[in-house]
Amino acid sequence: MIYFKNIELQKIDSQQKGKAKYTIDGNEYFAEEAAITYYEKLRYKALWAENTYWATLMSLFFWDVIFAKTRGAVGVIIDGIQTELSPEDKMFEELFDQTIQTNGMPADFFSQDFYKRRERLIENRIQELQHSNLEEKLNESYKKNYGKNCRPIENWNKYKIDELLIAVHGIDKKRLIKILERLMSNFNDNRSGLPDLILYNSLDRDFFFSEVKSENDKISKKQRKWHDFLSTRLGLKVEIFLINHTESQLKKVKASYTPSAKKTPITKKVPNLKEAIISFGRSASKKREEAIRFIQEQESYFTQGEGEEQIYGARFEITEEAIENLYKILDLTSGWKTQKIEIDGEIVKSTNLRNSLWCFREKIKQNTSLDYCKGSEYDNKLNKFGCRNFYFRELEDEEWRDYGYTNTTEEEWMFDHKKINEKIDQEINKLKYCPLFDAKRIQNLVKRIPEKINPKIDKKWAFIDNDYEKWVWHENRWLNTLGETNFPGFGAVVGVQKFRRVKISCERSPKRTKQKSDDWLIEYMGSSKKQKSGCFIATAVYGDSEAYQVKTLKYVRDTHLEKSVLGKLFINVYYKVSPSIAGYIKRHQFLTGLIKSVLNGIVKLYLIISAKL
Repeated sequence: MIYFKNIELQKIDSQQKGKAKYTIDGNEYFAEEAAITYYEKLRYKALWAENTYWATLMSLFFWDVIFAKTRGAVGVIIDGIQTELSPEDKMFEELFDQTIQTNGMPADFFSQDFYKRRERLIENRIQELQHSNLEEKLNESYKKNYGKNCRPIENWNKYKIDELLIAVHGIDKKRLIKILERLMSNFNDNRSGLPDLILYNSLDRDFFFSEVKSENDKISKKQRKWHDFLSTRLGLKVEIFLINHTESQLKKVKASYTPSAKKTPITKKVPNLKEAIISFGRSASKKREEAIRFIQEQESYFTQGEGEEQIYGARFEITEEAIENLYKILDLTSGWKTQKIEIDGEIVKSTNLRNSLWCFREKIKQNTSLDYCKGSEYDNKLNKFGCRNFYFRELEDEEWRDYGYTNTTEEEWMFDHKKINEKIDQEINKLKYCPLFDAKRIQNLVKRIPEKINPKIDKKWAFIDNDYEKWVWHENRWLNTLGETNFPGFGAVVGVQKFRRVKISCERSPKRTKQKSDDWLIEYMGSSKKQKSGCFIATAVYGDSEAYQVKTLKYVRDTHLEKSVLGKLFINVYYKVSPSIAGYIKRHQFLTGLIKSVLNGIVKLYLIISAKL
């Protein structure tokens, strides 16, 4: 729950630029200090924590995971290409020590790959912490690691061990671990925004957070996300402590957290508040009388005409509080010819509105924070769109074949921005009624797409040929994933792919029986999800990406289908159509049993054949 407190304090007039100061009982305080003084008078103890406190706790509890010797921990630049060393590399140990001593963190610490590479380690540590005495664990790590170079810990002397234990004693184990897990999942994005103060009263066992804002301070998006996570997801109290805010400022702050709480007259238009006008007339449905009674109960109820031509209607805000009312009237009037839905002057089909709001409604049902939107639909990994229901594989994976062409004369890939924008507009229109959907974020991603790509110049890009092999330009020649140098020519190029890293090493390819001494083996570590992502339809059917059936199907994909051209073509088509199919399955549960029986048969057959082989 989020609470709001607004107090008046005498501000000190100063010609110097900087943070505002206030006087209390003749003493001068910064805003946070003034808040601490205020709370202490209410018999609370206060700790000025902000972000560094939680980063310190995260580091101490997950120390061995952060500094694990794994791929990505060491990075070097060779020929202008960022290269990541494997722990088996002869230079890894020496360079790892240098990296930690110099930077106090592994090379990939601020990247999204940090979590992906250590996911099993993190999950194991979470299990360990859940079954451990956290006070003992914290003391042990503090004594063992105190003073070592660790980037997230800005100053070892800022918090004593007794102060670090305040959170351990004040928050139950499960919730505390969830806070640390959110930090570990994406430290780069989540390291800021945590509340300024921790307030606690040992006698009353009271513990809560306080975000302090003076007159001119604004609450950032990252702060609101953390406040939402702590209050909505974990059920912890968060208090917004405001100093000298006017009534209009206070209303604006409250509205930024609970815009749906605003009671707005029908005649007024509220920015960013989505609402649907739903009306209906004659119908032979048995639910008509119930629909009329329900619509008349709404504050925004209106009616037009008389007799058989009478129209009943009301405005329904698309908010967390009102979503079920909206769905109830849609259900009651489902299939009626006289049903009419209008949003921002546009007539909308019931099916389109339901599909657009399906994910929003699921978030409310699961009572999750805004992090729900940032996760992927099937494996809950972070998505770049900020929406789990938005899908544009080419833009997400940076693998382009259908939205451009190869200019064989200039030896470049040309992006078809018109076609890309048409696709984006089409996908945005599917979700535009969701109040949490941020279309501008996606449009900004599109703006970053260049007009053309030349992998000879842009070394993070590779050409894709008609056999789905990737080709990079290295030492004045084209190389593919097997170290082949027989480039098929630009007439055979059908696309491009961008990679975060490309590792090029002089090693023998396991797929080749003959290999010259100057042949190269290239390992691509890109953003493509075809080889690493989950099986969308199978996950939707079984409801768990870790189910053995899903894992078996993934294995078949990676070890058999990926080996052939037809298999790769099937995978490419599958990843284009499966998200929408999987979404349809989740919305129509009656299909689950049918498809599950088919998949069970496939899995069983494969296991039988494998056992015989």
